Amino acid sequence: MHVLKSFYQGKVYMSKQSFHHALRFSKFFAAALLVITAASCACKDSHAHTRQNNNKNNEVADAGVIQIRQIKKAKAVVHGVNDNKVRGTVTFTKVSGGVKIIADVVGLTPGKHGFHIHEFGDCGKNGEAAGAHFNPMNQKHGGPDSLERHVGDFGNLEADSHGHAHYERVDKFIELDGKNSIIGRSIMIHADEDDFKTQPSGASGARIGCGTIEIENE
Repeated sequence: MHVLKSFYQGKVYMSKQSFHHALRFSKFFAAALLVITAASCACKDSHAHTRQNNNKNNEVADAGVIQIRQIKKAKAVVHGVNDNKVRGTVTFTKVSGGVKIIADVVGLTPGKHGFHIHEFGDCGKNGEAAGAHFNPMNQKHGGPDSLERHVGDFGNLEADSHGHAHYERVDKFIELDGKNSIIGRSIMIHADEDDFKTQPSGASGARIGCGTIEIENE
């Protein structure tokens, strides 16, 4: 009976020992699972951080591309309004010290003709849809070299006896991009001479030629 009791006691003892082994194993397994889970979360966080950094780098790169792709040249094709036969081209090129304007226009009467940039790029309604002179700084009308002038005040084109006018100037007021951008506005030629004094447009008369200023691809 003593041996049998010992046997049973041993059996009971072994059963408890197995239980403790199982308990220790389960604790070990749980700890390992926590380590794996933590590592997985850390990996996800690392990937998310990497993606975030990549997105920021892409944004910086995109900003750099935008800066590189600054507008360097624009052009307006002039056509007659109010039944006039005026036609020509006006180009605008970014150069050191400003924007170079070159105009070649035919179909004019000999003499001087007011030459301006107007607010809107719409030449409809016989040029009236173009609005007033481009004047973002709310200045008085003047000549191209006046201390106070509209951004769009270019003075006059002067046509020869054949009705051809050529104009060149580097202007410091206009911009191809920025707050004084002329892109999407219109170039306007008037019937009469701009006197640089009469407000608000120099008494330059009717609108006879108009063209929308657009970016020119290089």
